[in-house]
Amino acid sequence: MNDQTTIFLTGATGILGSNILFELLPFYVTGKLKGKIVLLIRPCRSKSPEQRIREILTNPSIPHNIRSIPADDWLKFLVIINSELNNFSAKELPCGTTNYTVIHAAASVDLGQNAITGKEIETNNYQGTIHLLNELSHVCKKFIFVSTAYSSGHRKGEIGNDFLITDNYLFRNPYERYKHETEKYIKEFCQNHNIEWKIFRPSIICGRLIEPPFYAISRFIVFYLFARYASVMRNKFNGSTLRLHVPEKAVINIVPVDFVAKTVIASMESPVQQLNIVHPENVSCRELFKNGFKLIKFNNFSFVEEVPQDITPMEKTLYTTIGQQLGPYIDTPEHHFDTKELFDLMKGTYLPEVEEHFCGLLEFAANHRFSALY
Repeated sequence: MNDQTTIFLTGATGILGSNILFELLPFYVTGKLKGKIVLLIRPCRSKSPEQRIREILTNPSIPHNIRSIPADDWLKFLVIINSELNNFSAKELPCGTTNYTVIHAAASVDLGQNAITGKEIETNNYQGTIHLLNELSHVCKKFIFVSTAYSSGHRKGEIGNDFLITDNYLFRNPYERYKHETEKYIKEFCQNHNIEWKIFRPSIICGRLIEPPFYAISRFIVFYLFARYASVMRNKFNGSTLRLHVPEKAVINIVPVDFVAKTVIASMESPVQQLNIVHPENVSCRELFKNGFKLIKFNNFSFVEEVPQDITPMEKTLYTTIGQQLGPYIDTPEHHFDTKELFDLMKGTYLPEVEEHFCGLLEFAANHRFSALY
């Protein structure tokens, strides 16, 4: 990595962005990198951006090598800009600094399909990225965009790394569709402005599994939602019989957040342009539900290949809440990701099996009442 690299990072208070920050900071404290990390932090009524970053850097749920050094020492390497993505102005950047490597990890994550969600995703993820690119175009040498491994929608068979070769995709929700539209815009914009571009696509992200603190993640979303739902509905499940539409071959791809962050950093100076950051092994959707019910000691459920025609009120509640977001990912064609390029790059990095850690991941979330850790 170039020792004069100045990083511009969005999403540093989020799930992946915070872990990217944890990976970057040691390069600065050891002198391997000599620039600054500019953080774009959105306003918060109760805390200043510096307070939010300080609280993260001292949180017990972050890596020990970060927490063991006083926050003030880390803050020396940070420039914090207090702004929403759509309101950011390049005038807020430190004077005289150019040649930024931008890592755009901030995003609204909502897998819902209604019109309101779609508008929010368009504004925050798509329009926000367009605004950021235009503001930074004169000082940016490299633009790295964190997308999603599902930005090519509902697919079967082997899924390679190039999602930009076609638009013939069947998207499950606005989140996927606007990620794809954003990718296309980035490629064209960067080519027109002579900016190097990279698109990294993690699959569904879980807590840390490579380095301690194991299972930690700032927020419990996506596949954690079912376990949270089960915990909340614990009493109502008693006496119920649930038939869950989870086909036997249904799988999802889940990857640890620390592996994703390490891959982003390792890929920064590589020639790769598009890379799916995924686990080589998909995991069983049925195992996810089994472990979610195990948390509340509920056994009166069964799996079915098709949605029952005579669903009960309890089943209807499940299908119309959690099912709205997770259902399209469960009822999906058989597929797998081509990971050769990924593991050529990450050779020597041990990646545990996620399915073996389902119980630990969900218990960790339940022990923290599914509340944000920072």
